[in-house]
Amino acid sequence: MAETEFVLVDETEINDFLDSTYEAYEGKLNTQKQICFAINRLSEFATLAGKSLGEVESLEEKQLDQFLSRFFISLKKADGSLYTKKSIFGIKYGVQRHFKKVRDIDINKTDQFHAIHGAYRAMMMKLKKAGKGIVIKSISNKDMAKIVASDAVDVTTPLGLQNKVFMDIMIYFTTRGHGRIREMKVNDFIIETDNEREGRPLRYIAHRDMLTKSRPLKEIDDDEECNINGYMYEIPGSSSCPVSSFQKYKAVLNPALDCMWQRPLDIVPADGPWFMNSPLGINTLGKKMRLISQMAGCSRLYNNHCLRSTTMTVLDRARFNNRDQMCVTTRKSESSLKRLNVSPCSDKTINKMSKTVKIKQEHLENTEPTNATPWSEDNVLTNENLNSTESQEQLKLQDTQHTIQDATSLTVPTTFTSTKIKNRGSDFITTENLKAAYTVVQNSPLCIRTPMIHRCQQAFNIEENVQLHLKLENSQTTGSFKVRGLANQMAHLPKAVVDGDCHVITMSAGNYGKALSYAANKLGIQATVLMPKTAPDNRAVLMRGYGSKVVKVDVSELQSKVDEKVANEGMYFCHPFDDLHIIAGHGSVGLEVLEDVPNPDIVLVCCGGGGLLAGTAAAIKLHCQTPCRVYGVEPKTACTMFQSRVKGHAVTDHTSHSIAAGLSPPYAGKNSFAHNKAFVDDILLVSDSEIISAVKLLYKAGLKVEPSGAAAFSALMHHKVPNVSGKTVVVVITGGNVSPEELANIFDI
Repeated sequence: MAETEFVLVDETEINDFLDSTYEAYEGKLNTQKQICFAINRLSEFATLAGKSLGEVESLEEKQLDQFLSRFFISLKKADGSLYTKKSIFGIKYGVQRHFKKVRDIDINKTDQFHAIHGAYRAMMMKLKKAGKGIVIKSISNKDMAKIVASDAVDVTTPLGLQNKVFMDIMIYFTTRGHGRIREMKVNDFIIETDNEREGRPLRYIAHRDMLTKSRPLKEIDDDEECNINGYMYEIPGSSSCPVSSFQKYKAVLNPALDCMWQRPLDIVPADGPWFMNSPLGINTLGKKMRLISQMAGCSRLYNNHCLRSTTMTVLDRARFNNRDQMCVTTRKSESSLKRLNVSPCSDKTINKMSKTVKIKQEHLENTEPTNATPWSEDNVLTNENLNSTESQEQLKLQDTQHTIQDATSLTVPTTFTSTKIKNRGSDFITTENLKAAYTVVQNSPLCIRTPMIHRCQQAFNIEENVQLHLKLENSQTTGSFKVRGLANQMAHLPKAVVDGDCHVITMSAGNYGKALSYAANKLGIQATVLMPKTAPDNRAVLMRGYGSKVVKVDVSELQSKVDEKVANEGMYFCHPFDDLHIIAGHGSVGLEVLEDVPNPDIVLVCCGGGGLLAGTAAAIKLHCQTPCRVYGVEPKTACTMFQSRVKGHAVTDHTSHSIAAGLSPPYAGKNSFAHNKAFVDDILLVSDSEIISAVKLLYKAGLKVEPSGAAAFSALMHHKVPNVSGKTVVVVITGGNVSPEELANIFDI
């Protein structure tokens, strides 16, 4: 008898097949409805604009970009209320699918459709502020305790064991994307031992993560270097130890497959693997957490993203900064990683974050489901394993500590005020810090709001096809931007300084020293300024005129002499550029730029120690509604920030020298470097002769600008800025403290 070509199936398999077919069909219907709805709304908008849909479809790409950007900004319901974020996303998706079909163009390509991208981002921000954004909830303590105690994660069954391991991996490694999860292989995980801990060494599992949504496993070579994006530590003595669960799971997987997620058998076999020679379906993986929460009887149905949100909640409450979190929570895409210039955080920081999550899991496993409390801001970090410490330094800002003392002890603050900046090299100023500092600067008698000269490209005969705006910080009260950061710094001085029990000291080539002397005179504070011997004498005269003591030393001795004064005479050191209050105060420049020029394409800022560039770039990147490039500009012979970016850490260079003395510090600040690395697109270099020509051109146009204040303008003038044609460019003119004698010498060169 011939071998049959048919396979008999039971009723359950028939129902499963019909359900999956219906879901696929229903999904196509929903997509068609979404496209139709989106195009109907576009057609209505086109009619209001005096065009037909066909005319819109035939527009040139640049015109289409502008038209669709106005369409997205104008989107509202018939009653005038805003759509939800999900609805806006659906409309954009429908429009994108339509134009892909009728013209084979993709409006999601930001390089071609810049205006659409900016309008869409602005709408998302507006919806978020209006409370219409999508919020992914973290899993409450009560529901997490229910899950831990339920059969859903029973490691004695194939499905329960798989669910347990799935949750552990999602919590510790926070992987995103159904396809990305399905691509996991058993060998992506390695088991190591942490021998640096006192007492018993701890085992942990590391995930060798090389995948992204746009880069599947098949595109990665076997010998390619990978990233470690987290650690999963064991919990000794616990029946729910994630390392033990993983080892058991690995031992019972089907050896015929190397994939991590295989179809589980219904019952435990007498012998052999617990899983089939077949990978788990992508939709089943995508609904994994939904199934687990349903089996455990949770108060709501959670999805896989909720596990990631749970981890981020713990790390956020433990005060890890966003850029460190991004390295272990995959809250990034290839494009956003490039745009934000986010670099991986240190292995030590990842280790701390992994242990933080482990501590929270230990606490949950000892929580009874009936007595558990919601996962709230008040109780996330208040269990017996968490302590509070304060800095012992009385004359400095209190430093928020994030050190893991051992596997069961985390040192974190119990309270935190958003406007108090953590004065550490790895921390970043926030939007709250910037807004608070802006208020200080606005209300300070030390500062004024400086003017912006608009569309002045013709006045300076700029050859580049740009729309040029100049921010004139040379008209600030002390002749430079420095007084902005100093105003915010003065607002946070220790009580001992304010009461006159402690004098202040700083080091400066001129502008910061002048600003500090001016402020100290107003506040009745005694100040000492150490200046490099190469600094112009006229600036020392100005400082002494405000009552400050001025001492000239070699550039290489500036910091050591400051440290000596602090140690021997009890002075308080006001750092001229690497203080986070300084950086936040300088951020007021960026906020004023955005008020005067709402959507700049490029902002150019001079860079010495990097404080102004750090604050301005942070303000621009955190508040600008459209993509904007921020460039720092340094002299070629004094490029400590450029060198720092190349070497990956803040560098010291005592050989720095330039006609722009204010841009020639002996080192780059650690805080400044961290912010520049995160927020600045690149550092551009100019020669002294190029700076001099910029000073001359600005002077002929009626602006008295010192060499240090003209460097950013010089970069535009000498074609150093990439992809600038047709762009709106803002140049910050940072200072005008130059004597007639210095100007005469410059014009003689």
